[in-house]
Amino acid sequence: MSDTAEAGEALPRYDVLIVSENRSFNIVEQGTRALVNHLIAKNIARVSAESIAKDWCEIYGGPGPTAHEAFTLGGFDSDHAPFLEVAVRTGTKFTTMPFGGAKNEGVRFWIEFRGVLWKDLAPRFRNGLTRLLATRLEVLTRPHAGLAAHAEVGADEVPEDVKFARKDRATPRVGTAVEEY
Repeated sequence: MSDTAEAGEALPRYDVLIVSENRSFNIVEQGTRALVNHLIAKNIARVSAESIAKDWCEIYGGPGPTAHEAFTLGGFDSDHAPFLEVAVRTGTKFTTMPFGGAKNEGVRFWIEFRGVLWKDLAPRFRNGLTRLLATRLEVLTRPHAGLAAHAEVGADEVPEDVKFARKDRATPRVGTAVEEY
């Protein structure tokens, strides 16, 4: 897919950052799964890479078949990708926002759509995210600055093995069995 218009001009693209108005907002591991599953189920994104650490994770993906529905109403008939990459970051560790906000402002959660053809989210998609995350969202936009490198997990940040993971799927855990009388 080419990112140039028919007249030879470069297509204007934008980076769209979604953060909570409450900068200390965070979602738990199951919430991260729910968010990523929401993006996949809506065919907005297809996961392609991830960086998983003890205190944070970043999940990356490309556009799905109906990726344009996150930004515009109706159909989209173009050979150009609606966006180039999406990154979702969650965790207990604060990190600097990719752009926008106060200088060196830290957050624990963000979604960044990189290289988007539109400057804002579609109201339906934004409302769906607000309901899913149960927080007020702030959407920040800038001209596309190129694709950022994926976060690297340091040797001291590698997650430990889960000690109490269920080994077999045949027997239920204590207190989860349902008995009928």
